[in-house]
Amino acid sequence: MLVRISTPLLFLLIFLSLFLFLLIFTLPTLSHAADPYDYLAGRIVKEARTLKNQKIAVLPPVYLGKEPSSAPDIVAERLTTGIVRKGGIQVIERGLISKLLSEANLAMTGVIDEASGRNVGKILKVDAIVTGTLNDISQDQVEINIRLITADEGKVLVAAGKTVNRTWPMVADRKPAKIEETHKPAEPPSPP
Repeated sequence: MLVRISTPLLFLLIFLSLFLFLLIFTLPTLSHAADPYDYLAGRIVKEARTLKNQKIAVLPPVYLGKEPSSAPDIVAERLTTGIVRKGGIQVIERGLISKLLSEANLAMTGVIDEASGRNVGKILKVDAIVTGTLNDISQDQVEINIRLITADEGKVLVAAGKTVNRTWPMVADRKPAKIEETHKPAEPPSPP
């Protein structure tokens, strides 16, 4: 027995099918738009999985702004969290990176050239280093540009960028802590 479907109902079914199809295939794209750190971490992980030992270090990106900022450390932490969540890649803990680099008299500036990349790579025993730059776009937005660079050759494996909303205060925006007197000066003894 054949079931007849009216033309309006057929169009509705086709429309709903197309809508569901597009929704299913655009959700991954929408999630990248919602979390730029997740997108950047995904780009890093995809390339890092091709490395021999799949072991990387994430250095704070170089901040190109005029005012001091906590942005490099915050961005490095968010990228590290995203990379670890994606899985399959060993990430050296930032505290260990600082300790090892300070023992070797190297600064954790994020500025990497071929020679310093090899030194850092040997010291940290990693295949590649994540570094990059932060650039103020406006008062509320920052551009993040990251690169995954091989530790042995200084070769850029992947570069990616995203603009994010600033969710951290500029150091200059912070108000100094109010210092309150915790004790009163001793009063002179009263005459007898």
